[in-house]
Formats: sequence, C-alpha cells, structure tokens
Amino acid sequence: MELKGIEATLRSLLESSTETSIIAVDLDQRITLWNKGAERLLGYSAEEVLGRDVSFIYLEEELRSGRISEMRDRVLRGETFRGEVGQLRKDGKVLRIYLTVTSLKDEDGRIVGFLGIGQDITERAELQEKILHAKRELQAMFDAIPDVIFMRSPDFKIIRANNAAFSYFGGRKILWTPCYGLRGFSSPCPDCPGNEAVSAKKAEPFEFQDRKGKIFRVYQYPVLRADGSLYAVISLMQDVTEAKLLQEKQRELELRLIQESKLSAVGMLASGIAHNINNPLTSIMGRAQLLLMDHPELEEDLSPIIHQAKQIEAIVHNLTYKTRQEQTKKKQRLDLNHLLKQELEFLKADLDFKHKVEKEYDFDESLPPIWGVYSDFSQSLLNIIRNALDAMYKSERKKLTVRTYHDEENIYIEVGDTGCGIPEEVLPHIFEPFFTTKPLAGEAHGDEPTGTGLGLSTCKQLLGGYRAEISVKSKLGEGTTFTVKIPIGPNQYEES
Repeated sequence: MELKGIEATLRSLLESSTETSIIAVDLDQRITLWNKGAERLLGYSAEEVLGRDVSFIYLEEELRSGRISEMRDRVLRGETFRGEVGQLRKDGKVLRIYLTVTSLKDEDGRIVGFLGIGQDITERAELQEKILHAKRELQAMFDAIPDVIFMRSPDFKIIRANNAAFSYFGGRKILWTPCYGLRGFSSPCPDCPGNEAVSAKKAEPFEFQDRKGKIFRVYQYPVLRADGSLYAVISLMQDVTEAKLLQEKQRELELRLIQESKLSAVGMLASGIAHNINNPLTSIMGRAQLLLMDHPELEEDLSPIIHQAKQIEAIVHNLTYKTRQEQTKKKQRLDLNHLLKQELEFLKADLDFKHKVEKEYDFDESLPPIWGVYSDFSQSLLNIIRNALDAMYKSERKKLTVRTYHDEENIYIEVGDTGCGIPEEVLPHIFEPFFTTKPLAGEAHGDEPTGTGLGLSTCKQLLGGYRAEISVKSKLGEGTTFTVKIPIGPNQYEES
C-alpha cells in the first residue's frame, strides 16, 4: 500500500505543476492526465477533458497536414518529438507551444500511451515583433542617409548629379565628363553595368571597393523616352561599408536580446523547480527511506526509488547552482576543473549525450585556480563542448574527450570529438561573427543541430579578456580538437 501511496504522490506532483502543461493520452488519443499547468494554459478543467480525444486542442490545419500524426508515429518508433505546435485555448486564443512528447510504457516495455510536456512560447512571438519594429525604425534612419546619385547620357556623359556625388567625386567638374573616367578608364567599360541594365530593363546591383577601402553597392536604372529609346541611365551609389557593420551589430543585438530572455526564463524555471520539487521530493525520499527501515524485504523495490530521487535532487541542485553563478558578473576564484564537471553534469539532462556519447575525461587535479567571471568561462566552454557534440550528429562513433593540464605559465583545456571535421578552407573563418556551417533555426531537418554563428565568436570575445588563446586542429572525417590556453600570471590575483 505504501508503494501505491508513493506512486500517487508522484502522480499528484505531476498533476499539480502549474508552470508546465503535462498531458497524457492512451493509444486511442484519449486524455488520461491533464495537470494544473494544462488547466491554466488551455482553460479547460481536468473534469472537462479526461476521456476526450486530444485532437480538439490542436489547430485544424496542423491536423489536416498530418503533422500531429507524424508526431505520434515518430514516438511509436521510439523517438522523442520536440518542436513548436499550435494549440487552442478554450476561449479560442491560439497559443504557440514548445512540445516534448515521449512514450508511456507498461512494466513489459510495451507502449501504452504518450506523455506531452508543453511550454507556452507565445510571448516569444511578441518579442520578435518588437525586434522587427525596432529594425524598421533603424532602416528608416538608413533611408534618410543621402546616397551618391548621378545621371549619364547614352554617350556616357554625366549630365546631372546630386550634392553627395559632387562631394564624393570632388566638385561640379564631373559634369559632362565621361562616367567611365570616374573609374579610371579611358574608354567605355566592356562590361558596363548600365548597358546591362538597359538590356534587362531593370536595375542590376553590383558592388565595388574604392581606393579608400569603402564598399559601395551600385544600382543602375534606365530612363526611357515615350518611344522606348534610352534617354539616360541613373546610377545610385550606396555606401554599405558601415551599413553592413550596423546590420551585423543589429543582428547580434537581436540574438543577444533573445538569449537574455531565455536566460531569464531559465532563472525563473530554476527557482520554480527548487520551490515546487525539492520539498515534495524530500518527502518522497524520506518516506521511502523510512519504509525501507521498517520493511527491509522491500529493498529491491525501494532502492531504485531512493536512487532516482537523489538523481533528481542532484539535477535540481546543479541547475540552481549554475543559474545562481551565471547571474553574477563579479570576478571570483574559479576552479576550472569543478566548473567543467558542473557543465558536463548539466549536459546529462540530454539523453543522447548521456547514453549515446562515449566520454573520456582527464582532469589535472593540481590545476591552479584563476580569478574570473563564472559565466565567461561556463558559457565559452559549454559552447565549445556543444559544438563538439553537434559535429558528431551523423557520426557512427561519438566520443567526447575533455582534458585539462598546465605548465608553469598556462592552463590548457582540450575538447575533442570524433565528428565530421572542419574543412581547411573554413578554419580561418570559424571565429567570425555569424559564420556557421550549421543550418539556421527553421532550416534544419528533424533534430539536426542549428547555429547562429555567434557561439565561437562569443567564446573568443569573452576569453580574450583573460588573454586566452583558442587553437583548432581538425581532420575531415576523423574529428576536431579545440585547445584553450589561459595564461596563469595575469589571472592569478583578484585585482586582475
């Protein structure tokens, strides 16, 4: 009876969670569990939905497209579905939900149903709209910048220009001079973009770099008379040197804003986990231990419960510790071995990492401590480790190697993988902002890893503040090793 009581307590814990929607269905899609989070999120009470076909919460277009059926089929094949879906509230409001669906099995290992865990990400869409609005405002400012504009006749003479053109080309003397002379030619350009624009009857942009290093994007617009003959060609030169840099910075700010929002959500989630799980978990573990003391003959049944409860307790502690540490931007004494072990422990929440990746760790226990901001190193090293795991996405053998060692002057951290490797021509670019060999979010197939191109550039920027260097050795088809070299001297004392 006590075991049933424990199971009931665990079920009660799932049902009472208010931050996350948890819904279970049987193989006929009938709802068997509808927790408080689902009630809060979707507006239906458990009494209204238990026993109903779950399809009523999904959007009609997603049902017609077969996406929901595909989700079910993937789980039946033993996969875990993760993705964004639309769900309908009782009041008709459409929510965007990040849904994780796994199978429910009986004691013989047969699939008897499905468990869906959903998080409301509707606010993210509103955040994206705000970012888009800010982007439009910034673009409006760019539109107000005066560009170089001039008009040339069919015989290539400049017949009109604006003040920006006069300023750029050195005064009004450019009028009635050949346009090809502006590029240093003595005769018309054989590949004249203006002639191509006339033939195509539309503007075909091209770019060139002037002697001062400025990059211009040039548009050529043909102006035709009523009879269709050419009257002139208008050239617009847009200085994109700064605009390209601004676009990169804008994109980086957008992604960082989204990342900060995610980190804030993780912090709130960690607090919620500590509050909502630790107390009932302690009660469950305590009762199981007391039961074991009174009934030693139940050790075979109770020991796994106690062990798993301790595992959950360790995961919660690790998550809250990591969140707390990453919220402080003050330098502190860092044990890089301990930090790495914490990050690797945190990754165990990923079942693929836990069960499908061979791991080889070699930590130098005499590694000297350094002073630094915890998040600078946790974020950088986790980025490198995640890249290693992503590189092994299609590898038959997945082996992650993490090693630390030191000499008199430097600490070394090596992260190696048995992934696809990096082509030699790509290596010089991997630390550039927005450079990535992974598909962007929304372009990936299935659970293929995605990238933003900011991971390694952020690592270089954060660790550069400690005079650290990152080197890479890679061989196609065999794997890659990243080595982070951190000087001990400049980072040995608090005042550094």
